[in-house]
Amino acid sequence: MRPIVFDYDDPVEFVKDMIAFRKQTERSFSVLRVSKQLRKISPALVSQITARKRRITLDRAEALAGLCGLKGKEKQYFYYWIERLEGFADEPDRNARDTAQPNSKVTNRKQAADDLFKDWLNIYVKDAARLSAVKRDREHLFKALGGIASHKQIERSLKSLLRNGYLRVNERGQLVEEVPLFIAGDGNRNEYVRKFHKKAIAIAKDGIDQYSTDERYANALVLPINKASYQELLELIGEFMEKLKQFSEKHAHDDERLYQLIINLCPTGGSSE
Repeated sequence: MRPIVFDYDDPVEFVKDMIAFRKQTERSFSVLRVSKQLRKISPALVSQITARKRRITLDRAEALAGLCGLKGKEKQYFYYWIERLEGFADEPDRNARDTAQPNSKVTNRKQAADDLFKDWLNIYVKDAARLSAVKRDREHLFKALGGIASHKQIERSLKSLLRNGYLRVNERGQLVEEVPLFIAGDGNRNEYVRKFHKKAIAIAKDGIDQYSTDERYANALVLPINKASYQELLELIGEFMEKLKQFSEKHAHDDERLYQLIINLCPTGGSSE
């Protein structure tokens, strides 16, 4: 019989049974063929998940639902189920199948529009508004970011963030973030993000000279890899990034000092032959 997602207590067991069922009942089904049509999933990753060597993360819930052939309420339920296991939602109600809503997330994430990325400084100004010193005195914003931008640049960014609703002024005259964590979606903002990444790397480069090792952390790993291990490495980084987003949500009200964290994977240059 076809596995029913509502009857399971373990998502891994459900995925294993659903794959087995599809293999038995659909002549054209294979994990390889279906995974090629999906993002953020591969046969190697599926094998690791079903062997319990990797966990199911929220960013891959939709792809796994597609691999299992889930639609409608089942797909919604599965997504909501992983949300709960990741700590973003309450336990789904197995007796209320029609009410399972995957998009009713209680995370503090919101997809950013292009205007947030048009100025690389916007990200820093938005997050610096969270600092307790800035809440006490808005002029501290210019001190906090004075090492990476001019007063004029900071002022321009601040006006843009207020105008576009990323920041607002509360009844006490303090700057307040509308949403602590904005994420970049798949929109056409490659050039904006590229400029932001370049500036972030430049700031990190300067920081190696400006700060002692008890205030910063720098590490670099150089390793030879092939196409298969490259994809596996990307999956590991993706899982780590998801944990960082969860960390950011958990510590959304931390307000002592502004840091940046960069993960940069790139070729070292030269020919691959």
